[in-house]
Amino acid sequence: MKDTTKNIEKDEKNLNAKSHITIKGINNELLIFFDDKILWTELINDLCTILDKEKSLWVGAVTSIDIGNLQPDEIQLKRLSEMLNKRYQLNVKAIYSKHKETRDLIEKNEIKTGQGYNISERAENNQTEEEPINSIPLPIDFINIPNTLYLKQTLRSGQIIRHDGNIVIIGDTNPGSEIIASGDIVVVGSLRGLAHAGATGNEKSQIISLNLKPTQLRIAGYIGRGEEESQLHTSEYNSASAWVQDGKIYVSSLKNKK
Repeated sequence: MKDTTKNIEKDEKNLNAKSHITIKGINNELLIFFDDKILWTELINDLCTILDKEKSLWVGAVTSIDIGNLQPDEIQLKRLSEMLNKRYQLNVKAIYSKHKETRDLIEKNEIKTGQGYNISERAENNQTEEEPINSIPLPIDFINIPNTLYLKQTLRSGQIIRHDGNIVIIGDTNPGSEIIASGDIVVVGSLRGLAHAGATGNEKSQIISLNLKPTQLRIAGYIGRGEEESQLHTSEYNSASAWVQDGKIYVSSLKNKK
């Protein structure tokens, strides 16, 4: 089993070196830079090669694309946005272009645009620069767990995170969001959406959150609905863990957990 957190930065560097696409992680945002000296079709093929290599790493990431001097038509821009949103489940926030005509086409698709991604402007707004994706400080207990996906972000309604392994989220998950893991789920924040641990059948998986108020909990094939089971909304269990025992999902305060 590989350590996703350790390998992601190395994998990105290797892929970037072989392609005409540069991917960076800045302040938990995914930035994609196109080499504007290369044909559009070749760039799209390179981008798919990178994203296909480890799809679970990109799911739900807020994403901006800088296409530089390239001038794709409206259909090409629309297909790019739809591909990133639907195939890779990226949250496309902006597409930047140096040409006004292209920016006008981007705006027609109701996507933010501009002449280029301004890293210095983000620094002035007290946002960190060049932070490797998923490289975030965590309690020592969570470090070096094999096959664990770390995300530092808030999940909005409609966002879905899937991973074959454990998932640790530093941030909140809102109602309408979903976290699906074959292993454990840990939310260092409020868990208000759906969480499904042990999705491939592992009944020993757990769900842990500092503020456990889900719309639904699932562990393996067992379901606990937040609206139906008052124990999931009792303030006593704000900081809690959930697990399966005797064919049921049980919830216990972390303060009482021994």
